[in-house]
Amino acid sequence: MLLLALMLASSPPVHAHGAHFGPYDGELRAFSFEYSLGEPVAGADVTVFRPDEQSSFQTGRTDARGVFAFAPDRPGSWRLEVRDGKGHAVRQVVNVGGAKQTPAADAPRAAHAWPQGLVLVLAASLLGNLLLGLLWLQERRAIDRSDTR
Repeated sequence: MLLLALMLASSPPVHAHGAHFGPYDGELRAFSFEYSLGEPVAGADVTVFRPDEQSSFQTGRTDARGVFAFAPDRPGSWRLEVRDGKGHAVRQVVNVGGAKQTPAADAPRAAHAWPQGLVLVLAASLLGNLLLGLLWLQERRAIDRSDTR
């Protein structure tokens, strides 16, 4: 009994399994996804595919700023697919271990993002022209009616 007590007293403490964090020493790739007017694509579903594989390597969502990151475990052309659930999708190929990223061959090229001020001016111009056109038509009809009387 004394031997058992000595063995228990001298044994190292036993810990339950735990979790910790620390800096990641590997390669990380982070990307920001935006709509054409510069708004972030927040909360969009992202699927990452390894080079030459059809099954997904990682899935997740973009954050509130439209940012998503992944840690590739080998060189090659990685494929990212981003879907916002509203009909917008982006397919991007990310080359790891050399060349810079390129759009996927079947992905439509993104439209150039126009400055928001320019968009507002163009929208106001369009509405103004539509209003003037309607006023001109109304005046023209009034003149035509007075000519037939």
